[in-house]
Amino acid sequence: MLNAAEHRLSPTPDCTRWVVSLIGSVLARLCRQRFRGRVNALPHDRGVVLTHAMLMLAAGGAACSDIEFLASQPRLFGPVASDSTLYRTIRNITPTVLWAKLRPGNAGANTVTDHLTVVDAAIEQLPAQIAAGHHHGDDVGPVERGVQVRIDSAGCTHGFVHGCRARNIGFAVPNIDLHAGA
Repeated sequence: MLNAAEHRLSPTPDCTRWVVSLIGSVLARLCRQRFRGRVNALPHDRGVVLTHAMLMLAAGGAACSDIEFLASQPRLFGPVASDSTLYRTIRNITPTVLWAKLRPGNAGANTVTDHLTVVDAAIEQLPAQIAAGHHHGDDVGPVERGVQVRIDSAGCTHGFVHGCRARNIGFAVPNIDLHAGA
Protein backbone atom coordinates (compact mmCIF):
# COMPACT_ATOMS: atom_id res chain seq x y z
CA MET A 1 0.00 0.00 0.00
CA LEU A 2 1.36 3.39 -0.96
CA ASN A 3 1.46 6.19 1.55
CA ALA A 4 0.03 9.62 0.71
CA ALA A 5 3.35 10.98 -0.54
CA GLU A 6 3.88 8.00 -2.82
CA HIS A 7 0.39 8.39 -4.32
CA ARG A 8 1.39 11.91 -5.29
CA LEU A 9 4.46 10.51 -7.05
CA SER A 10 2.42 8.71 -9.69
CA PRO A 11 3.39 10.08 -13.11
CA THR A 12 0.83 11.60 -15.44
CA PRO A 13 0.55 10.18 -18.97
CA ASP A 14 2.65 13.01 -20.34
CA CYS A 15 5.09 12.86 -17.37
CA THR A 16 4.96 16.62 -16.88
CA ARG A 17 3.25 16.87 -13.51
CA TRP A 18 6.20 16.05 -11.24
CA VAL A 19 9.93 15.67 -11.14
CA VAL A 20 11.67 13.83 -8.35
CA SER A 21 15.41 13.50 -7.99
CA LEU A 22 16.62 10.16 -6.65
CA ILE A 23 13.47 8.41 -7.85
CA GLY A 24 15.46 5.17 -7.73
CA SER A 25 15.58 5.55 -3.96
CA VAL A 26 11.81 5.78 -3.83
CA LEU A 27 11.47 2.73 -6.06
CA ALA A 28 13.86 0.75 -3.84
CA ARG A 29 11.75 1.71 -0.84
CA LEU A 30 8.59 0.60 -2.60
CA CYS A 31 10.20 -2.75 -3.41
CA ARG A 32 11.17 -3.16 0.23
CA GLN A 33 7.61 -2.35 1.26
CA ARG A 34 6.17 -4.94 -1.11
CA PHE A 35 8.49 -7.73 0.01
CA ARG A 36 8.80 -6.91 3.68
CA GLY A 37 5.39 -5.51 4.47
CA ARG A 38 6.43 -2.63 6.75
CA VAL A 39 7.75 0.75 5.78
CA ASN A 40 7.26 3.02 8.75
CA ALA A 41 8.62 0.73 11.44
CA LEU A 42 10.37 1.95 14.55
CA PRO A 43 13.29 4.23 13.65
CA HIS A 44 15.86 1.88 15.17
CA ASP A 45 14.62 -1.32 13.52
CA ARG A 46 17.80 -2.82 12.05
CA GLY A 47 16.13 -3.63 8.73
CA VAL A 48 14.91 -0.06 8.33
CA VAL A 49 18.30 1.39 9.27
CA LEU A 50 20.08 -0.87 6.77
CA THR A 51 17.51 -0.08 4.07
CA HIS A 52 18.14 3.61 4.61
CA ALA A 53 21.88 2.94 4.42
CA MET A 54 21.37 1.15 1.10
CA LEU A 55 19.32 4.07 -0.22
CA MET A 56 21.97 6.53 0.95
CA LEU A 57 24.72 4.55 -0.81
CA ALA A 58 22.63 4.19 -3.99
CA ALA A 59 22.25 7.96 -4.04
CA GLY A 60 26.01 8.48 -3.81
CA GLY A 61 26.60 8.70 -0.08
CA ALA A 62 30.00 7.62 1.19
CA ALA A 63 29.92 8.09 4.97
CA CYS A 64 27.47 7.42 7.80
CA SER A 65 26.85 11.15 8.08
CA ASP A 66 25.47 11.18 4.52
CA ILE A 67 22.30 9.49 5.78
CA GLU A 68 21.16 12.94 6.93
CA PHE A 69 20.02 13.81 3.40
CA LEU A 70 17.31 11.13 3.70
CA ALA A 71 16.08 12.74 6.91
CA SER A 72 15.35 15.90 4.93
CA GLN A 73 12.66 13.95 3.01
CA PRO A 74 10.51 12.39 5.75
CA ARG A 75 7.45 12.15 3.49
CA LEU A 76 9.41 9.84 1.18
CA PHE A 77 11.58 7.90 3.61
CA GLY A 78 9.75 8.06 6.92
CA PRO A 79 11.74 8.47 10.13
CA VAL A 80 15.45 8.09 9.41
CA ALA A 81 18.01 6.99 12.00
CA SER A 82 20.85 9.29 12.94
CA ASP A 83 24.35 8.75 11.62
CA SER A 84 25.44 7.45 15.03
CA THR A 85 22.61 4.88 15.01
CA LEU A 86 23.67 3.79 11.52
CA TYR A 87 27.28 3.44 12.71
CA ARG A 88 26.23 1.34 15.73
CA THR A 89 24.02 -0.86 13.53
CA ILE A 90 26.84 -1.52 11.08
CA ARG A 91 29.30 -2.14 13.89
CA ASN A 92 26.92 -4.67 15.46
CA ILE A 93 26.49 -6.70 12.27
CA THR A 94 30.09 -6.84 11.10
CA PRO A 95 31.44 -10.37 10.73
CA THR A 96 32.92 -12.01 13.79
CA VAL A 97 36.38 -13.54 13.63
CA LEU A 98 35.89 -17.14 14.71
CA TRP A 99 39.43 -18.43 14.43
CA ALA A 100 42.91 -17.33 13.37
CA LYS A 101 46.18 -19.15 12.80
CA LEU A 102 49.60 -17.73 13.47
CA ARG A 103 52.00 -18.77 10.74
CA PRO A 104 55.77 -18.50 10.37
CA GLY A 105 57.04 -15.35 8.72
CA ASN A 106 58.26 -17.32 5.72
CA ALA A 107 54.87 -18.97 5.04
CA GLY A 108 53.57 -18.50 1.53
CA ALA A 109 50.65 -16.17 0.89
CA ASN A 110 48.65 -18.66 -1.17
CA THR A 111 48.89 -21.65 1.21
CA VAL A 112 45.59 -23.40 0.55
CA THR A 113 46.09 -25.89 3.38
CA ASP A 114 46.45 -23.10 5.95
CA HIS A 115 43.42 -21.23 4.60
CA LEU A 116 41.22 -24.33 4.71
CA THR A 117 42.49 -25.20 8.20
CA VAL A 118 41.24 -21.81 9.37
CA VAL A 119 37.89 -22.34 7.60
CA ASP A 120 37.45 -25.78 9.19
CA ALA A 121 38.33 -24.46 12.65
CA ALA A 122 35.90 -21.55 12.20
CA ILE A 123 33.09 -23.93 11.17
CA GLU A 124 33.76 -25.93 14.36
CA GLN A 125 33.10 -22.74 16.38
CA LEU A 126 29.62 -22.30 14.90
CA PRO A 127 26.53 -23.70 16.58
CA ALA A 128 25.80 -27.22 15.30
CA GLN A 129 22.60 -26.08 13.57
CA ILE A 130 24.56 -23.57 11.47
CA ALA A 131 27.64 -25.77 10.93
CA ALA A 132 25.53 -28.68 9.64
CA GLY A 133 26.35 -29.31 6.00
CA HIS A 134 29.47 -27.12 6.03
CA HIS A 135 32.14 -29.72 6.83
CA HIS A 136 34.35 -31.09 4.07
CA GLY A 137 32.33 -33.51 1.96
CA ASP A 138 28.98 -32.85 3.70
CA ASP A 139 25.81 -33.12 1.68
CA VAL A 140 24.11 -29.78 1.06
CA GLY A 141 20.82 -31.23 2.39
CA PRO A 142 21.29 -30.34 6.08
CA VAL A 143 22.33 -26.74 5.33
CA GLU A 144 19.87 -24.43 7.09
CA ARG A 145 21.93 -21.24 6.95
CA GLY A 146 24.48 -20.21 4.41
CA VAL A 147 28.03 -19.52 5.48
CA GLN A 148 30.31 -17.15 3.63
CA VAL A 149 34.07 -16.72 3.98
CA ARG A 150 35.68 -13.39 3.20
CA ILE A 151 39.34 -13.55 2.27
CA ASP A 152 41.85 -11.22 0.67
CA SER A 153 43.38 -11.79 -2.76
CA ALA A 154 46.01 -14.17 -1.33
CA GLY A 155 43.25 -16.69 -0.73
CA CYS A 156 41.81 -16.39 -4.20
CA THR A 157 43.15 -19.69 -5.50
CA HIS A 158 41.55 -22.64 -7.25
CA GLY A 159 42.34 -24.87 -4.29
CA PHE A 160 40.63 -22.55 -1.82
CA VAL A 161 37.59 -22.04 -4.04
CA HIS A 162 37.19 -25.80 -4.54
CA GLY A 163 37.72 -26.35 -0.79
CA CYS A 164 34.91 -23.88 -0.02
CA ARG A 165 32.59 -25.56 -2.52
CA ALA A 166 33.38 -28.97 -0.99
CA ARG A 167 32.15 -27.49 2.32
CA ASN A 168 29.03 -25.81 0.84
CA ILE A 169 30.51 -22.43 1.79
CA GLY A 170 30.28 -19.22 -0.19
CA PHE A 171 33.28 -16.98 -0.51
CA ALA A 172 34.04 -13.34 -1.24
CA VAL A 173 37.20 -11.53 -2.22
CA PRO A 174 36.72 -7.80 -1.56
CA ASN A 175 37.33 -5.47 -4.46
CA ILE A 176 40.83 -4.05 -4.20
CA ASP A 177 41.63 -0.68 -5.77
CA LEU A 178 44.86 -1.35 -7.64
CA HIS A 179 45.25 2.36 -8.33
CA ALA A 180 45.08 3.50 -4.70
CA GLY A 181 48.01 5.65 -3.77
CA ALA A 182 49.18 5.88 -7.35
